[in-house]
Amino acid sequence: MNMLKHFVLWVDIPLEAVTYEKLLAYIDWLISKRLKPKTINCHVACISGFYTYLQHEKGIAITNPVKKRCRLRLPKPLPRYVPDEALQLFLKVVKTPRDRALFMLMLRCGLRVAEVAALTLSALDLRRRQIFICNGKGAKDRVVYISNDALDALVAYLTIRPAAKTQKLFLVEKGLCRAQPLSVRGIQKRMEYYARTAGLHVTCHQLRHTMATQLLNADAELATIQDLLGHNWMITMVLCGFWHGASWTFVLWGTLHGLLLCLSRVTLPVRDRFYRKFRLPLRMIAMVRIVITFQIVALLWIFFRANTVADALYMFSHLFSGWPDIFIEPMAVVHGSLGILVLVCVQLLQLRGPVRLTMRTWPFAGRCALYCMVVFSIILFGVDGGSQFIYFQF
Repeated sequence: MNMLKHFVLWVDIPLEAVTYEKLLAYIDWLISKRLKPKTINCHVACISGFYTYLQHEKGIAITNPVKKRCRLRLPKPLPRYVPDEALQLFLKVVKTPRDRALFMLMLRCGLRVAEVAALTLSALDLRRRQIFICNGKGAKDRVVYISNDALDALVAYLTIRPAAKTQKLFLVEKGLCRAQPLSVRGIQKRMEYYARTAGLHVTCHQLRHTMATQLLNADAELATIQDLLGHNWMITMVLCGFWHGASWTFVLWGTLHGLLLCLSRVTLPVRDRFYRKFRLPLRMIAMVRIVITFQIVALLWIFFRANTVADALYMFSHLFSGWPDIFIEPMAVVHGSLGILVLVCVQLLQLRGPVRLTMRTWPFAGRCALYCMVVFSIILFGVDGGSQFIYFQF
C-alpha cells in the first residue's frame, strides 16, 4: 500500500488516464531516487495488481498501463557461500542446542529458513535419517537426508525440547511466547545475533549455498546438487525390483510403485487445491493418506510374494472371494483385529513425533509393560516352521 501511495501522489492526472508512457516516466523518477531494480519492480508489480483489481474485482473499464517490458532486468550474482574458516568461527559461537540444530539443518540438509521454521516432529524419521519437507518452495515435497553432525545436533535438541501442544519442531525458549513455534524472522534474528558476535556477515541462505559448494568441491555431480538426493523415482523403483530377483513379479512390483510415486507427485497441486477448497483438517488429510498408501502397498505386495505373474493375477481376481470362510476361524479374526489395532496405535504415536522419542517420555513401568506385551505377542502369535525370511535367502 505504501508503494501504491507513492504512485498516486506522484501522478498528476486521473488514474484512468495513466498511459504506458506515463508509467515509464514514473520508473525514471524512481531510478533518479537511486532505488534498486528489485525495489522498482516491486513498485511496478503493485501498480499492475491495483489496476487488475479495478478491472476484475470492481468491474471498472480501465486500461492497465503496465506491460511485460516495463520491469527492469535484475542482476544475477553468483551464490555466496561461507568459507570454511569463517564457518568454523561462526559455529563456535553458537551455544544453545536449538540454534545449533536449526543451523546444522540449513548447512547439511540444504533447507531454506522457511522450511526449517515449518518443520514438525512427524516430519522426522531419525531411524532412516530422513526429513520429509512438505509444501516447500513451489509447493513441492521432497526428502532430505541427515548427516552425522546434523543428527547429533538434532538429537541433542530433542532431548531438551520442552513439552508443548504444538507439533512444530523448533520452539521459542524465553519470554512471553515461550513454547510457541519459532518464526522465520525469529530464526533470522538468531542468525544476525551470532554473526554479529563472530564478527562475520552470514545469512541463513548462505548456509544453503555453502552446502552446495562443499558438495561441488567433493566432486558431486551438478544434477545431484541441484536436487539434493532427489532420485528419478521410476528408475529407482524398477532397479529395486531387479535387486530383489530376476523375475517379472519383482519388476512389476517395482514398476507399479514407481508409476504411483510419479502419479502422486503430478497430482499433488490438484489434491492441495481440493483440500483447501473443502477446508479439510490436516489430521484428517494425514489419516486418509496413510490409509490409502497402506492399502495400495499391501495390494502391490501380492506381486512381490507371488511365484509368477499368473499367480498374482489369480490372487487379484479371487481377492474378494472366500470371506465367510475367513470369519469362521475365530483365531483369524483375533489375529487380524490385533494386527490392525497395533498398526493404528503405532501410527497415532507417530503423529506426535518419532516413536522412540515419544516413548522416552513414558514412565519406566509403562515401557517395561510394553516390552513384555511385545515379547508375549511374538511367543503367542509367532509362526513356527515358516519359510525363511526373503532377505536371508541372498
